[in-house]
Amino acid sequence: MTIDWQELTEAVNNIKGTEYANDTVMLRDIYNKTGNVQKMAESIGVSPDSVARRMNRKHIPRLVKAHEGCMRARMRILAIPECERGAMTAKEIAAAASCSLSAAYAYIHAVLDEGKL
Repeated sequence: MTIDWQELTEAVNNIKGTEYANDTVMLRDIYNKTGNVQKMAESIGVSPDSVARRMNRKHIPRLVKAHEGCMRARMRILAIPECERGAMTAKEIAAAASCSLSAAYAYIHAVLDEGKL
């Protein structure tokens, strides 16, 4: 059975008193409010799989939460003295912290985003 997303958007507008122009706007807004595909699927009455597929089809980005391993790697990277860490390359940071190169790059990008490097 195919979901008529325009009809669903109109139903959500009627029930919740919102004024979403189309399904893309609706999905973005509900996802930003809930932050979870499961919760947003429950709120609009469709399966989480249908919501996830529609979000992918409409190129609606989802938040990617850091995994526990990334947090452990970050803590090991932060254990390296700051004066040494500032002069290291990503490969050297990964080797010193015994973590993956992608975790080292993620740390460097986080530092750059914060403006501390």
